[in-house]
Amino acid sequence: MTSYSLVEHLAQAVWFSKWREGYVAGFTGYFDASGDDTCKDTMVVSVAGFLAPADVWTDIETKWIERTARAGIHKFHMVECANCTGEFAGWHERENDRQRLLQDLVKLMVPLTRKFSCAIPLRLYRETLSAEYANEPLYKAYALAGRWCAGRVRQWVWQEKSPPLHRIGFYYEHGDKWQNELADQMVGDDLPEPNFKPKWDVIKNGELIEKGLIPFQLADVLTYLTFQRYKSKLKQMKDWGKMEPIRWMLEEIDAHVRGPLDYVTVQNIEGLNILIRASSHDLLKEGTANDA
Repeated sequence: MTSYSLVEHLAQAVWFSKWREGYVAGFTGYFDASGDDTCKDTMVVSVAGFLAPADVWTDIETKWIERTARAGIHKFHMVECANCTGEFAGWHERENDRQRLLQDLVKLMVPLTRKFSCAIPLRLYRETLSAEYANEPLYKAYALAGRWCAGRVRQWVWQEKSPPLHRIGFYYEHGDKWQNELADQMVGDDLPEPNFKPKWDVIKNGELIEKGLIPFQLADVLTYLTFQRYKSKLKQMKDWGKMEPIRWMLEEIDAHVRGPLDYVTVQNIEGLNILIRASSHDLLKEGTANDA
């Protein structure tokens, strides 16, 4: 366990607060994506993540590192865990160990304040996207899903009357192709400008260039599960049954961490134009988001 937390450092940088003295209870949201909207075979693009005060993130970060290290895992990646590849190679013969690890990691998520998720079915998205927007990078599915999550955070702020929106830091994993378009959407919609940071340590020539952020590993779990859930939904649940060893995780997270799991159903061009133009309040009023 280290005495220095990068999450804590980011909290100080965002809110300019005397963190140790507890003057400000700042919130930070971390979001990750699944699905490549540039690939014609991809069925769904999902962006998902969690929101919590910085002190909660710091505590979870410490415990997450300790638990994964005890399992011999340096970088927890949900797709590797689900498929027993990468650091989880050979774990198909260690199913009890895998289940115990996943149960412990899900328990660590319970103190998180809210979860947010947006899954966009790409075939329907492409079919209903008007020619006006078809080749406009600003309206790529990743940018829309990421902005949708941020809009949901804003809606929660409006409902709870606290914390102020400017006291919330938005972090998205660095590297997604349309991250600049996401930033443009958020800034254009009077949302805080997002920060893009790495999930894993960035090492060049043996030297640590930038620390990866552990909270992205939690967001990675949620976005992988929602991606698989809604991909299966499009296939009439044919694949979801095969996910039996891990699908309980989404049910547990949904039961213990409040917040919507949105699956965007775009019925027509008008509906998609609402998605593109509207604030989250308008989206909900129009009924284009459905809680799963």
